[in-house]
Amino acid sequence: MGEKTKDGIKAVNRRIQELRVARGLTQAQMAEKLDVTLRAYQYWESGEKDMRVSTLIHLALALSCHPSKFFDKPKSKSLKPGRPSRNKKI
Repeated sequence: MGEKTKDGIKAVNRRIQELRVARGLTQAQMAEKLDVTLRAYQYWESGEKDMRVSTLIHLALALSCHPSKFFDKPKSKSLKPGRPSRNKKI
């Protein structure tokens, strides 16, 4: 896999994390919404495991957004691990 592809995947993963945090959801809450284990969700968000297109659709539904939002440029280079802030909106 080329570097540009890896960078693109990392950007999508960051964007998913940004959208989750902006909605005040934890990874555990997202896992519950998707009916998967917390570890499975963590693998997807961190990029340790690839997601299927159907998973991206389920993520979009859980985050109440269009799947194209995942391909917007991330607003940050990286996000700090931890609980989401209740004040951020993306």
